[in-house]
Amino acid sequence: MNMKSFIVLFVMFASQSLLAQDVINLWTEQPPYSKPNSLEETVIESWGVQCAKNVTNPTLTVYRAQGKNSGRAMVILPGGGYELESIVAEGQLIAEYLSSKGIVAAVLKYRLPLKEASEKPHLLPITDARKAVGLLRSMSGDYGIDPGQVGIMGFSAGGHLATAVSVLTSEKQNENPDFSALIYPVTTLGAENQKWLEKSLFHRKMTNKEKKQYELVDNVTKLTPPAFLLHAYDDEVVPIEESLLYAKALTAIGQDVEVHFFANGGHGFGPGRPDDGTSQWLGLLANWIKRQSPTTGQNSIQLDRGWVMQTGDNQAWADPDIDDSKWPAIQVGKPWEEGGYANYDGYAWYRIKFTVPEHWQQKDENGLLSLSLGSIDDADVTYFNGERVGATGSMPPDYKTAYYTRRFYRVPTSLVRWGQPNVIVVRVYDDHNDGGLYQGPYTLRLPQFEDLIGIKFKFENSNGIYFSPDPLSVTINIKNHSYTDYELDAMFELVNDRVDSVRVLDSIKKTVRIDGKGEVSKTIEFTRPRPGFYHMVCTLNGSMKKTIILGYEPEKIVSPITREADFAEFWKKRKQELAGVAPEFKVTKDDRTTDRVNVYLVEMQSYGNVKVRGWYTVPKKPGPHPAILSVPGYTSTMWPYVNRTNVATFALNPRGHGNSEDDVDPKGEEYMFIGFDPERPEKYIYAGAYLDCLRAVDFLVSRPEIDTSRIGVEGGSQGGGLSFATAALDNRIIFCAPDIPWLGDWVGYLETTEWAHDNYPKLFKVYPDLTFAGINRFLSYFDTMNMAERITCPVLMSVGLQDDVCPPRTSFAPYNAVKSKKEYRVYPFAGHGVWREHGKLKDEWMAKMLEIDKIGDN
Repeated sequence: MNMKSFIVLFVMFASQSLLAQDVINLWTEQPPYSKPNSLEETVIESWGVQCAKNVTNPTLTVYRAQGKNSGRAMVILPGGGYELESIVAEGQLIAEYLSSKGIVAAVLKYRLPLKEASEKPHLLPITDARKAVGLLRSMSGDYGIDPGQVGIMGFSAGGHLATAVSVLTSEKQNENPDFSALIYPVTTLGAENQKWLEKSLFHRKMTNKEKKQYELVDNVTKLTPPAFLLHAYDDEVVPIEESLLYAKALTAIGQDVEVHFFANGGHGFGPGRPDDGTSQWLGLLANWIKRQSPTTGQNSIQLDRGWVMQTGDNQAWADPDIDDSKWPAIQVGKPWEEGGYANYDGYAWYRIKFTVPEHWQQKDENGLLSLSLGSIDDADVTYFNGERVGATGSMPPDYKTAYYTRRFYRVPTSLVRWGQPNVIVVRVYDDHNDGGLYQGPYTLRLPQFEDLIGIKFKFENSNGIYFSPDPLSVTINIKNHSYTDYELDAMFELVNDRVDSVRVLDSIKKTVRIDGKGEVSKTIEFTRPRPGFYHMVCTLNGSMKKTIILGYEPEKIVSPITREADFAEFWKKRKQELAGVAPEFKVTKDDRTTDRVNVYLVEMQSYGNVKVRGWYTVPKKPGPHPAILSVPGYTSTMWPYVNRTNVATFALNPRGHGNSEDDVDPKGEEYMFIGFDPERPEKYIYAGAYLDCLRAVDFLVSRPEIDTSRIGVEGGSQGGGLSFATAALDNRIIFCAPDIPWLGDWVGYLETTEWAHDNYPKLFKVYPDLTFAGINRFLSYFDTMNMAERITCPVLMSVGLQDDVCPPRTSFAPYNAVKSKKEYRVYPFAGHGVWREHGKLKDEWMAKMLEIDKIGDN
């Protein structure tokens, strides 16, 4: 491209030459990966435009938004093949245009990957680009930026860099862009692109790991932001396929993408030219950027990016105006353990800043906004601009977990700073395992009808389980959070728990009149049904629905046994095969050892000569000690129980779990499909997993410090099923404590959950002649319902009544088949997770079974 192509554009922008701009040093200290050098930065003319050469001191030139500030911002990365940077045509001119449209624009003059400047030159550009995104976001208050609306944009090599920043997610969440604009970018790693990167970015041969990493289109995930793509068909430097393949990758994961192709333009057309039509694209981009913000003409704001977190506990952190610029960024949607806080338990505070659009104020008819924060592990208190708006669970000393409850809070609009930065603060407490804002969605929105009306259920029987001749009655409290009076058509239905054929057993209609800010209660009494679990559905005005699950005489539920004729022989052979494998126990002391317990890594050979591992904790005081075998949930990882100071615990990771993936590595596949072969049930993953639990009992029995007459088993979810199976297959177990158990009543599971209907078809693709009945017949060998009558020890089972992962009916199927002494606890408003709520009671029960005062001293 030559200079004449830009004369018109320079004239067009001349009147804007005095646009407010700030030049900021990207790093206040020595930039990462840099080394002393004698390079001198200069500006030269190349390709007919001004370019920076030998850039070693990165700067960010910020152009303030002109006119009405849209709240959006864009970091701009000029192109130049990683050898130069086109700082005017692909930097200054672009920033001036976006600034004139109310968009904060920041041109990054990034460090070029010069081998004289670094031992790792390839890390210089991406480190600077990520830093620029985070820095611009941290200055949101200074520039009127919505912290959740910071994008990145790049041209040619700058487009390659912007793509890398978008795809190769930074561990520092504030460095990840919310959207991207890629202008004739490089996105693939074909032979020519590899040569170019090895010459200009790496200055050496790329490793296999780097090749895999920089095949950017293959690394697109759901975390990759939406993109605006621009290319010319006649580009002979970077073929148009680079944009096409990236657009296809985004579309495949359901991410938004807008693509514009020009017939002519070649490569490096910058802000465009009137004669070939390419000058249109900047207007298209500005409109697209504004559409990315959920604060424009829409009714919700996404809050999944821009959070920071601080461990510890300080009530002053609820103040919206404290300086949190030094707080580490954290990615919500996953536990804080996965964000750099491994093994952390205790208090932590999350904060996010964002702008609420002024035009929402005109739509404020109800005096509230709706805030969703997903599930938080374990308890939280949430503040909006310093005022408490809700809490779930409770903090110490009256600690109560609520990790499985989805947080929904109503925010009074009197707290909102319209058109200005607002702050949400979430105080979190977690006492064990994962913690934090681990599962979304995260949104603030204008309220819908279902947000204005609150429904709560109250069981007449405290745990939601009813028995004859008591009536099956439920009280419904309806609260109106709006100022509007309503006359609601209400329908109350008792429905069976089948997902494939909904049958209404009883229904009652009522008209409910409720004043603005008022509430009413109605008690509904249904006809007594047969033993089972049922959904009570409350429907208001034909659209708003809320459901609660209740049970009726669950111990009388009859779940037909599905054992095959050779069931007993099948397990006899499997146990014989296990006995034929030398265990080769290996015990290694671990540095997790405390002053109260020794901690050991245990390795052993199990069924099929598969190596499995676990963590063995044993009190330091003299034995012999009772022992508990603790087994994991589905694909979970077990860790040492260092707080159990009065009992030995073997925390087993069966094959394919935690540190037992050497011989069986799921590799991201569905665990329960591993080894599935309709003709070879002995090869199935759960044949091995059950027998791994028996091998773990072998280990405990082999230890001289263990009282082999006092060994019990416990576990939750999948671990609850493993507990049932272990107690059924091994009479050395003296108690069984399954929580919210899975792996029981596969036929019932198919009838009561969507999971099987969504996932069994994967097996049909592998085995075209397979049927649902065929799968159930295969799984019958591993159905704990079919083996539970073998259990001879006491059983304590816990159930979350609202559990839609392991529905209560499937938990009671094995429980009802148990012939030994047994008892259960139902937690009426718990979902798939009761062990913390149930923990104290279970610990006391296990201590009684083991004939000790308590499980631990803490």
